[in-house]
Amino acid sequence: MAIQSRFLFKERAESGALGLRSVALGDPEDDQVLVKIHSASICGTDLHIFKWNDWAARTYRPPIRLGHEFGGTVTAVGPDVKAIKLGEHVTAETHIACGHCHQCRLNRRHTCENLQLFSRIGLGCFSDYTMVPAAALRVVSGDIPLDHLTAMEPLGIAVRAVTEAGVAGAHVLILGCGPIGLFAIAAAKAYGASSITATDLS
Repeated sequence: MAIQSRFLFKERAESGALGLRSVALGDPEDDQVLVKIHSASICGTDLHIFKWNDWAARTYRPPIRLGHEFGGTVTAVGPDVKAIKLGEHVTAETHIACGHCHQCRLNRRHTCENLQLFSRIGLGCFSDYTMVPAAALRVVSGDIPLDHLTAMEPLGIAVRAVTEAGVAGAHVLILGCGPIGLFAIAAAKAYGASSITATDLS
């Protein structure tokens, strides 16, 4: 049974050019999951697309649905979905692996040969609902407020950088105090940095 979901679209290849469209979403097929969006964050990527700078022009072809950082609730699952249940709180990976290439078959989805960006494959979360491949979703404890799930992607980037750097006992310099930089400060502190210096443009 199809539902109508409003999506925010980048309509044209120019600054601004946003529009709200109603899109029919059918029942989830195969490994798809229908998610009711509770909240979403505006990422720097969304601002690049809104302003339509050179990077956006090289990367996207409007019209596209916007948004990729969200917290939501599972409302329906496809017949092949076993690990995700109705009512669970979820957020998503913003890079979608194909699941079929050599790297994916070796469980190296982060180096998928056909990796796609969330909005480039017709997803988007500045919407009422969105449909997401189950493999891209992460189930999160119901104890964590849905609003907080919108920050999981930038938090994950910061935590991975800090853990791979091995900061325990080190003097850490963080260049840039945007969302990821601020999360990196918190992560460096949590992982035992001896001192933390953070800089940004004034």
